[in-house]
Amino acid sequence: MAQARDDVRANSEPLDSLNVGRLLAGRYQLSHPVTIGPHTTLWQAVDEVLARPVAVRVLAATADDRTRDTFLAAAARAGWVSHPRAARVYDAGTENGHTYLVGEWVDGVSLDRILRDGPLPAEQAAFLAHQVAEGLAAAHARGVAHGRLHPGNVLVGGGLRVKVTDFAVAAALAGPVPSLAPTRAGRTPAAAADSVSAEMAAEMAADLRALGALLYASLTGRWPGGPAFGLPGAPVRDDGICTPRQIRAGVPNALDSLTGRLLDPARRTGAPAITTADAALAALTSLLAEPPREVIVAGRSRGRPHRALPRVGIAAVAVGAIASACWFAGYQVGQLPGSPARVPSLAASAKRPTPAPASVPLPLAAVTDFDPPPGDGHEQASFVGAAHDGDRSTAWMTDRYQASPDFGGLKPGVGLLVDLGRPVQVGRVTITLTAPGATIELRAADLGEPPRTLEGLIVADRVQNAQSDLTLTPRGATTARFWLLWLTQLPSQPGGGYRDGIAELAFFRSG
Repeated sequence: MAQARDDVRANSEPLDSLNVGRLLAGRYQLSHPVTIGPHTTLWQAVDEVLARPVAVRVLAATADDRTRDTFLAAAARAGWVSHPRAARVYDAGTENGHTYLVGEWVDGVSLDRILRDGPLPAEQAAFLAHQVAEGLAAAHARGVAHGRLHPGNVLVGGGLRVKVTDFAVAAALAGPVPSLAPTRAGRTPAAAADSVSAEMAAEMAADLRALGALLYASLTGRWPGGPAFGLPGAPVRDDGICTPRQIRAGVPNALDSLTGRLLDPARRTGAPAITTADAALAALTSLLAEPPREVIVAGRSRGRPHRALPRVGIAAVAVGAIASACWFAGYQVGQLPGSPARVPSLAASAKRPTPAPASVPLPLAAVTDFDPPPGDGHEQASFVGAAHDGDRSTAWMTDRYQASPDFGGLKPGVGLLVDLGRPVQVGRVTITLTAPGATIELRAADLGEPPRTLEGLIVADRVQNAQSDLTLTPRGATTARFWLLWLTQLPSQPGGGYRDGIAELAFFRSG
């Protein structure tokens, strides 16, 4: 869940009488306001019931009943969308005059802020557009259009992972992006079937043009409808805007053509019209092949594009600019765990050999909470599955401790015990923490049954002040069946106390 960037304004509008620490709807504790817009205020908050960070968007107190109804109806539609590329909507309602929406808190930086430092390499631009298309295809399949897709609600995290935010809601409050012209007559998206109204079909068609605009902006650093979202407008010739290849050398012909087909479905190119998100996704998929040698470090792209592409400039996403943008937008970017992040590149030839498969995580026989004496034996046991469900938006969390980061002096630590089912020589363990700043150990024991105490669990690696995404590497040739992710120091939390959690974990064999 995130704000539409063009809705963000610095003004003196009151925060609808809500303040830091307020418990909304009996469960959402407001941490701090992130953005204040003309329609809504976005808060970072904590869901006290599920112990996870959330984004809470509160409608302005001046909104009339019709606006409130429209907002809640859009929130309900957005809640139908469930896909890794779409920020989830969890809850919505009205309490004491405050109409609110609760959604997924996303780690990332908005695409508009990234593009202000320059366009992206062609393979990265195509990869981002492909992920956005995945989100659109999933939403359209549920009968939900975004309606106001633009670079401000496309969030980019580590490894170029994308989340699209504000499905239906941004359009309900602010209307469509005004700088994209409507589709020319004569081409009706396939979405205009009996199950989808003509209005919804038009909105889905607008989503496809917006996808083309995102791809155009990523390739050129310019917005095709004129200056918008902090980007200059695209140069114009007699027959319309310049194509990406006319602006920037090295853009592959196929990608240049696809961008134009998305922006203008009525143009005649000899290729089939792209009238659905599924068709857009298929077209982008056909352009993607093997990973380039590319490293994403703290928001900066380094390395060189794949040899099949002409050399193009890497976008200078400066660490300082990213850091300030992260605070403003309420998101953070960290280095991906494990080996350098890899993203697909554009296929230059159908004869390219099939790439070697990526490292596959080891299967986990069991994962349990580990809270030995003097602990009480249980630490949020019912949420352990969230630490290895493939969804970074869910997590196993520790309890909240007071007084000090060492669990208030009550015990030496808590953690998750992983049973691999048999002795395995582990080469690395990747972890995603819900907050940076913890001290975490990787311990191992080759026992016949699960350990009940720390005795016999040797320390294989230890990281202090850990980042949100980290890799633990066992020292030496450690072979064990049982592995413990052991937290010994917790970071402070908004609203007081100390806690942390594990959103994802994966074990990889040595070599």
